[in-house]
Amino acid sequence: MPNDNSAKGTLTVHAEIPDKSHPAGHRQLYVLAVSHLMLDAYSGSLSAVLPLLIQKFSLSLTLAALLPTAYSMIASLGQVPFGFLADRFPNINFTVWCLILTGTLISALGWPPLYSILLVFLILAGVSAAAYHPQAAAMSGEAARNLRGFGMAVFMTAGRLGYAVGPLMAALIAAFLGLKYLVLGALPAYVIAVFLHRRRTPAQQIAPWPGRAGFLEPFAKNSRPLALLWSMEALRTGVMTGLTTFLPLLFVERGYSLVTAGASLSVFVGMGGIGNLVGGRLADRIGRKPMFLISMLGALPLAYGFLWTGGPASWVFLALLGPVLLSTLGVTIAKAQELVPDSAGTVSSLMMGVTWTVGSAGILLIGVVADWIGLSAALALLFLLLIPAGWCAWLLPPDTENSRQDQGGRLETRCVESS
Repeated sequence: MPNDNSAKGTLTVHAEIPDKSHPAGHRQLYVLAVSHLMLDAYSGSLSAVLPLLIQKFSLSLTLAALLPTAYSMIASLGQVPFGFLADRFPNINFTVWCLILTGTLISALGWPPLYSILLVFLILAGVSAAAYHPQAAAMSGEAARNLRGFGMAVFMTAGRLGYAVGPLMAALIAAFLGLKYLVLGALPAYVIAVFLHRRRTPAQQIAPWPGRAGFLEPFAKNSRPLALLWSMEALRTGVMTGLTTFLPLLFVERGYSLVTAGASLSVFVGMGGIGNLVGGRLADRIGRKPMFLISMLGALPLAYGFLWTGGPASWVFLALLGPVLLSTLGVTIAKAQELVPDSAGTVSSLMMGVTWTVGSAGILLIGVVADWIGLSAALALLFLLLIPAGWCAWLLPPDTENSRQDQGGRLETRCVESS
């Protein structure tokens, strides 16, 4: 309709303009995803070479367990200070240099002559991995633009895939060439780092520091939704890590072979990766909060359906549980970044590193309970965590219009001269 300016010969026209994300941003997102795949491949490769390290240094199981424990704890908890540093000093390219350093240190595990040096290598690699994740996650969310949910799903799925291919890559090199030749595995990190450096945009290099008060203000303003989001993710992580840890053992107890038991984990994680991508895209269409409710509450009957059935039915429930439970892995980080957009590195570290550490700590508790009442009963108690997780999702405030915006279009107002 004409407005008050129509008398002057000007019409206000509302047009639906397609809002397409810049192609360069998408290319940067996929390069970041590949870098995440490679970095987590190095993390996953440690389990494959651990038997060779035990043999080389004549390690006890206690000393052997210290190696992955030191690495994983530092790589998780260390994300918080590096998330702050990434926001405070955006000109430091943590993503590129930490990919190179982690790849080099993990690939050189066959060279240290002493166990103490080997442990130092892994501690430094853990620090490097911790420094990589917050900035890379923040950059991925920025690169995805108005498809942040899908972008973070791509980034997180790539990491899960890296954990899957890393052990195979390391095992093949060590088996056919020897442990010292594992250093060849660092080459992909150098190649990817070159592309990653070229894709770094100037906007990411000059982000201003808002000062201590400006930095803390959005966290204080959004403390309630951030606490709910963090609690929900910690509870879901506890269910996810507990199930993936004991899933093969549960199938062995049910009488399946070790190979079939291992395949159950592949089904759960593989279908979960697909669900993560689909869930990220759906979250960009229907909103974050509805997807959280679908994921947490929808996973509950599937979890018990898997646990309380046998034969083909349990496999079907497991194949459905993976994509539903893991469908919002990336969406959680996307939502946190939307709440605190100017400190995306810090808030990403809280949602990735800290929740993973807290959730994983429950593995020991599940083991103790399983020794007492049995593994199936312990997992049944574990799945109850999805109820408070769903309650946290329900208490989250409604999504803002920005988080529900889809790539379909945006409303733009133009003034045109009438003839």
